[in-house]
Amino acid sequence: MAVTDATGEQTTSFYNISYDNSLQIANGNNEKTLAVLRNDLSNEYFTNKDESIIIEVYPNPSKTSTTFSFNLVQKDYVNAELYDMQGNSVFLIANNIYEKGYFEKHLDISNLSSGVYLYKVKTTGSIVNKRIVIQK
Repeated sequence: MAVTDATGEQTTSFYNISYDNSLQIANGNNEKTLAVLRNDLSNEYFTNKDESIIIEVYPNPSKTSTTFSFNLVQKDYVNAELYDMQGNSVFLIANNIYEKGYFEKHLDISNLSSGVYLYKVKTTGSIVNKRIVIQK
């Protein structure tokens, strides 16, 4: 599929469905993965388009606790929050400048009701929104 970007340059995108039913969307001109989307709720991974942060939340679905981890390829500001479906922030996960490397936070979510929640992760160059399911 040919797409014209904001500068008027034509780029080529491709879609690839892999063996695990994930959908890969990539830009053929620079051969970088723009997004990897999974249709299941097990370990959800996301790599943003500039590949500066990799995020994992597990287990998902979860009952009383979950682990939120991210890997930064360079020092960056990270703000991560958990939201209910009404858009209310229910848990501040991270809000700091982190050095390059792997970080892991164990979250006690036992006080949250069953349902679907969204976590939003903001860095200097990207915003990621993904879902997490809490089952009691």
